[in-house]
Amino acid sequence: MPTAEKEATVAKVSEIFARSKGVFLTDFTGLNVGAMTDLRFRLRKTSSSYLVVKNRLTAIAADQAGLSGLRDYLTGPTGIVFTEGDPTEPAKILAEFTRRPVPLKIKSGVVERALYT
Repeated sequence: MPTAEKEATVAKVSEIFARSKGVFLTDFTGLNVGAMTDLRFRLRKTSSSYLVVKNRLTAIAADQAGLSGLRDYLTGPTGIVFTEGDPTEPAKILAEFTRRPVPLKIKSGVVERALYT
């Protein structure tokens, strides 16, 4: 049974999905707190945000926003990067983090409603 808190989370994430020009799903397994803090700090400079939300709630929100193609990539630890601005800047930051000793993995992305794997 859905709780009010879960419904509010789904509504918030669905709204963010709807207004975002770019959405990237990442696997953050192995990243330490320092790396995550650095990632969030650098993304904030590009008017982007990084959220960790339960996969089940994210799948419902993606469906509500018309992004049902993301459902297949919502397995395991998933962090979501949202950007309302130019999606190339956060993509560059994520690409840089994939080349680190403990790499961030990019699962998929949506740029202007087109799904990329």
